[in-house]
Amino acid sequence: MNYRALFVLFAVLLLVSAAAGQTAQEASNALEDAENVIQEMNNSDIPTQRVSDLYEQANESYVTQLERNRSGRETDYSIALDTVEQIKDIRTEAFRTKDQLDILRSRINELNEDEDLNLSGAKNELEEAEIEYGDERFERAQEHIDLAYQEISEAQSAVTQAQAFASATRDKFQTFLVNNWKRLLAAIVIVSVLSYLLYKEYRIYSLKKRKQNLKQKREVIQDLTSEAQEEYFQENDMAESAYNTRTDKYGEMIRDINRQIPLIDEDLQKEWSPSQIISRKISRKN
Repeated sequence: MNYRALFVLFAVLLLVSAAAGQTAQEASNALEDAENVIQEMNNSDIPTQRVSDLYEQANESYVTQLERNRSGRETDYSIALDTVEQIKDIRTEAFRTKDQLDILRSRINELNEDEDLNLSGAKNELEEAEIEYGDERFERAQEHIDLAYQEISEAQSAVTQAQAFASATRDKFQTFLVNNWKRLLAAIVIVSVLSYLLYKEYRIYSLKKRKQNLKQKREVIQDLTSEAQEEYFQENDMAESAYNTRTDKYGEMIRDINRQIPLIDEDLQKEWSPSQIISRKISRKN
């Protein structure tokens, strides 16, 4: 019975040792896979700091378990194996994010040709996604990518609504023109005629006002001339040179006014106004 017990114990120890060796081999193979994953990501220009840190953790755990195995202590390679699985999951997420970023950039560049689309929101989300991608937060980059597509959808919806509103407004306006073109034409004619008549009235008023101002100015200059003559001839309070200068200047100003008034009268004769026509008709009847 003692020999049998020793035999069973020896067999159990062999099995445990074999299982430990097999697990160690699995961990070693997994670490090689992780190295290949990191190399693959590097070749695709995907940042690898996050997976490299995880690889170091997995490798340290693996080495620690090897030392425990050599000293005959119990080993557990699950941490190394689980960490390698995390690296593989990150690789999958990273490649998926990279592809989706490329597709999103292409989509925005394609839609950017439409000047009516407001893509500022989508571009901001793309920029945030690229930052998260560069920092290896691939899951958060995915969130911004989804938000970018949502922004694109909303921008397209806004353009569609605006186009529909513009189309409906244009149709209503065309219908209104068709149904009311005669009234609109009559209104345009009436407004045009009234505007022209008002302009004629204002033109005549301006000419008369200008003529009145010139006459008032001429009267003032004539008064100044009389004052200068009185100071020179009666009061002897002005030098002859000053008198000649003033009178020459006043005379020139009066002559200029006398030239302008006839020109204004000619313009007034050319002009006509509704009030003048009405007054002429009334005078003829009387």
